[in-house]
Amino acid sequence: MHAAPRVLVADAQAVLRAGYRHMAERAICTHLITEAPDTDEAYRLFCAERPQLSVIGISLPKAGGLDLVGRIHAFDPAAPLLLFGQIADAHLAMRAIDTGALGFVSCDDDRDTIERAMRQVSNRQPFLAAHIMQRVALQRVSRRSDPIASLSPREFEIFRLLTEGKPVIDVAALLSLSPRSVANYQTQIKRKLGVSTSTALVHVAMQHGVVPTTRR
Repeated sequence: MHAAPRVLVADAQAVLRAGYRHMAERAICTHLITEAPDTDEAYRLFCAERPQLSVIGISLPKAGGLDLVGRIHAFDPAAPLLLFGQIADAHLAMRAIDTGALGFVSCDDDRDTIERAMRQVSNRQPFLAAHIMQRVALQRVSRRSDPIASLSPREFEIFRLLTEGKPVIDVAALLSLSPRSVANYQTQIKRKLGVSTSTALVHVAMQHGVVPTTRR
């Protein structure tokens, strides 16, 4: 009889961790699930337990989900990592795959799709839903003319958080940076994207699907 696979669920919100846990229990028939609320704890638990699947929320405190994917991938290039975003963002999906994740899902995906992603990634098979795969393919074709591709992983994470409407001080707290460091990153991002105002930065994010085009 095979031992049940271990799963790591990392997200800032307890309610989302509970949802991932429930889906993982169904998808890969396991009760050996460990939860982490931030990147440092998630990395520590990964190194200690070497789970067969890690489900990672993008907005993890201290460094962010993309940074955690990169750290884990550097430690274990074969690690089965599934990144979870709030929206079906092709840029984020590309970043996830390029950084070391095997799959990407979002709140736009239904439960069956997410559970299928968990099964495939736990078997070390890549996964992108059809709708996001098409967007990723189109983005890769046009990447040379895509200014967002010039952003580093940390710059992209800060760009995404700022254009979601989070103030500099909140982004700094979330990523364990000083507000001055975030402000400096913001200046670099604006320079790379060729804009001078925060409003223009949001327009770029909407134009490229990093944030929804309808915002409150």
